[in-house]
Amino acid sequence: MRIKAIENEKDFLALRLDWNRLAGISPNNFNWIYKWWWYYKKNNELKILIAEKDSKIVGIAPLYIYNEKILNFLNYKKLMILGGLITDNLDFLIEKDVNKEVVFKAFWDYILCNFKFDIFEFSKIYSTSEHFELWNKYSRVYKFNFQEIMYNRKIDMTKFKSYEEYYNSLDGNLKKNLNFATNKIKNENLNIEFEFHKNITDNDFKVITSINFKKQQYLYNIDTQQRQIWFY
Repeated sequence: MRIKAIENEKDFLALRLDWNRLAGISPNNFNWIYKWWWYYKKNNELKILIAEKDSKIVGIAPLYIYNEKILNFLNYKKLMILGGLITDNLDFLIEKDVNKEVVFKAFWDYILCNFKFDIFEFSKIYSTSEHFELWNKYSRVYKFNFQEIMYNRKIDMTKFKSYEEYYNSLDGNLKKNLNFATNKIKNENLNIEFEFHKNITDNDFKVITSINFKKQQYLYNIDTQQRQIWFY
């Protein structure tokens, strides 16, 4: 197996078909990640890794170096996954019909032997990730600090007949947070209602998408990647 680094945008663009083939139905397709890179690239460096077997790309590690300065004079290099904090379910892309662990380990061996960085920070790797067990295993092998930083509850909304029934099932802290957000909206002289919809329409999705786009545009305008996702 051959590992190769992609460090320029021309070669990045050439990955489109293989990227989408490996991403499958993941929302982190080539178009999204490439657009994200154009928005946030600044003075950062592409460090995408591809794994080739028999002249076929069987894996992609979508990485980059985030360059920043500490105290305005100390250069600092952080290895991160393309997509940053506004993208969910970040992970390596590995073909299903190959030995995933071999590819995963080959990526890390290449990273540790060839990339120069001060620290790496891989966030948004969920416990539902296809390679979560490999992240766990090799964090122990290489003595990485791999820890849970946030727990997202999984709620089956079909179990509830009304919003009131759902609300009453929440714990005290969640009720407090929801009430705070609701009151904040009401203080803007806006009405808010909660309804359960069983038959979601195309228009419902358009409204949800519009809200998310407006929020992401606002965060981009104030030059931040910090955010909490509103809808899943």
